[in-house]
Amino acid sequence: RLSEELSLAASSLCTFLYVCLTGASASAVRAGIMLIVNLSARKAGRSYDLLTALSLSFLVLLWKEPYTVFLSGFQLSFGAMAGIFLGNEVTRSLYRCGTLEKRSGLLSSFLSSLWVTIVTLPVTVSNYYFFPPYSVLLNLAVIPLMTVVMVSGLCVLALGIPGLWSLSSAAAAPGHYVLKFYEWICGKVSSLPFSKIVTGKPGPAGILFYYVILAVCFVFLTTELSVRKKRDRESRKRQRKRNGCRIALTAASLGAVVFLRYREPEHAYVEVLDVGQGDCFHIHEEGTDILIDGGSSGYDKVGENLIEPYLLSRGIRKLDAVIVSHADSDHVNGIEYLLQEGKADVGILLLPAMGETDEKYDRLKAGKCREVRYLKAGDRFRAGSASLTCLYSGESAAARSDTNRQSSVVLYERGDFSMLFTGDMTKEDELLLMASAYGGMAENVDILKVAHHGSKTASGEAFLNKAAPTYAVLSYRKNNRFGHPHEETLKALSGAGVRMLKTPETGAMKICVKEEGYVIESFRNGIQSMKTK
Repeated sequence: RLSEELSLAASSLCTFLYVCLTGASASAVRAGIMLIVNLSARKAGRSYDLLTALSLSFLVLLWKEPYTVFLSGFQLSFGAMAGIFLGNEVTRSLYRCGTLEKRSGLLSSFLSSLWVTIVTLPVTVSNYYFFPPYSVLLNLAVIPLMTVVMVSGLCVLALGIPGLWSLSSAAAAPGHYVLKFYEWICGKVSSLPFSKIVTGKPGPAGILFYYVILAVCFVFLTTELSVRKKRDRESRKRQRKRNGCRIALTAASLGAVVFLRYREPEHAYVEVLDVGQGDCFHIHEEGTDILIDGGSSGYDKVGENLIEPYLLSRGIRKLDAVIVSHADSDHVNGIEYLLQEGKADVGILLLPAMGETDEKYDRLKAGKCREVRYLKAGDRFRAGSASLTCLYSGESAAARSDTNRQSSVVLYERGDFSMLFTGDMTKEDELLLMASAYGGMAENVDILKVAHHGSKTASGEAFLNKAAPTYAVLSYRKNNRFGHPHEETLKALSGAGVRMLKTPETGAMKICVKEEGYVIESFRNGIQSMKTK
């Protein structure tokens, strides 16, 4: 019963307060601005233009915080609105040309959902590295019920005062059961075959190519459909040409979708993940992927929040082998997550020799993998043109009481390049390794993974002089409570003339192994160095 001016002011104020209440995220601010523009257009007697309102909210958000454009929520929100606009335009063209004779709310919703999925596909795979194909149909069940959830929540807020708590609880019931339904239906859909198509992180060229093809398809659909009646009167020859163009455009569209995936480099590489206080290394070799350790005592849920997203970003669903140096949590808690939750198809789980009898390895052995093996000194595995050899299996008598001394030592070799992975082995075990039959293989390595994150108990001078590495990788978290790396170890490395690569300084690193040598790329500082043969 208020005047139009007061209604507009009150509605705009409520919208503003709601945006603030929900945290003023990019999607909420975008929706709030577009709603206020819509209300203002009605008051002014003007037509509401979606693209104008969308552009205004885009500029306001960029003026407030330019870097918002890099957030996935920003990209998905604006991409979804662009998809709705494009879907509406195509649907109107279908009705105008007579392809769709009867207006159907369900069909229109499906087409809108389809176009939202199509437009936001590059954003989805760029940020989450996989595509859920059933989301188009799932949105038809989820989106209409969101009104029930919001109204239920607002009623809870309105009735959440003393004396009305029982009514508030009753008001929460509809929203509660809708959210339970969401949880149930999403669980059912995720269990279907091909519910998650892993693409990895696509490159900028693939994304640009996809959107160019999408723009061409949109123009083709809206212009071709609007002149269908005229086209029906054309000669058969011209009709065949148009059909050929349509087939070629469809093929190009399918090619654009296929191009939206991670492209593996042609060369082999070893990637050092920055897991903080822990170890995790990924070896890629001619279609073979191997993980060596994977855990952290400094980051919560390192498997869920870091290792799994990393593997997905590389388009990896299958790990041919997972090598565990020993059972300390900062080396295995991420691997335990992958195995127990079935987040990766693991071929062979390689445990140190003590893993056969030590109960600390039971959680690993109970995970999902095809085969469990126990490393012995001298065991050798081929991976494409490379090989991995176990030089030391941690079977000393002291290893029964000290988990660090159970560490297996693995040498990765490819051509003239070699890298030694030492787990948390101690100085005593280094001497045992050098005295063993395989000690000679640990000499003159290119890169050494410094044992036990650079603690005082590892990397003795005698071992460093024999291994003679050019570079040493130290994986640890800055200001950790263990005091790693120890000053004595750093002096020993420096005295041996070893160049140190510390993950708190370099971040993650990729060691690209090529025929002409190897390149160490730091994700924080750019390319570190290159060594040729």
